[in-house]
Amino acid sequence: LPTSPSLDTVGINARTVKDIVLIDGVITNGSCDQTPTPRILSTIRLGFDRESFLANVDSDLEEVFNAAIDTLVNAGVQII
Repeated sequence: LPTSPSLDTVGINARTVKDIVLIDGVITNGSCDQTPTPRILSTIRLGFDRESFLANVDSDLEEVFNAAIDTLVNAGVQII
């Protein structure tokens, strides 16, 4: 659900996936004792338009972003 033309969508933000599972259980009146299912990272494909995504980002943030992408690639995620 877009909140405005300049913002993305509303969603849950948390420090860990376990925290998100807990919050989801509260919101949906479901069980909070669920454990996320591990994924094989080599089955994940992540795509984005690097040029437009980083168009208005300063060099410090771009460096952090690129390091995060490198970490994902080294873990087996496919960047497309």
